[in-house]
Amino acid sequence: MAGNMEKYESYALAYDRIAEALEQGFPLEAIAIEESIIADRLVSYLVFRDVTNPPINNFGKLIEFAEKHSESSNALFFEQVRTWKNGRNSMLHGIVKSMPGTAPATKAEDFIAEARRLAEEGLKLTRVVQTWQRKQK
Repeated sequence: MAGNMEKYESYALAYDRIAEALEQGFPLEAIAIEESIIADRLVSYLVFRDVTNPPINNFGKLIEFAEKHSESSNALFFEQVRTWKNGRNSMLHGIVKSMPGTAPATKAEDFIAEARRLAEEGLKLTRVVQTWQRKQK
C-alpha cells in the first residue's frame, strides 16, 4: 500500500504544479507535467495488459504502442492523444526555432496564448486518459 500512497502523493503534486503553473503564467511547465501524467497512465494500461517493454522514454512511440495493444474501438481516443502530443511538440520545441536570420513563426504573445490553450486542453485530457485507463481494467 505504501506504493499507492506515494503514487497518490506524486499525482497530487503534479496537479498542484499544473494549477500553479497556469496561475503563474508558465504553461510550458503545465504541458510537460501533463505529458508525464498521460504517459504514466498509458504505461499502467500496458502493464495491466501484461505487455512487456513499453517504450517509456518516447512519448510518441508509447502512444503508438498503447494503441497497437488496445481495441480498435479506442481509435478516436488515441487520435485525441496524438493531436495533443503534436501540439505539445510544437510548444515545447518551437518557442524560438526558426531558420537563421528569420523571425520565429509565431509572435511571443501568440505563442504564450497558444501554450496556455494547449495546457488547459492537456489538463482536461489527463482526466480523460485517467478515466479511460481505469475503465480498461
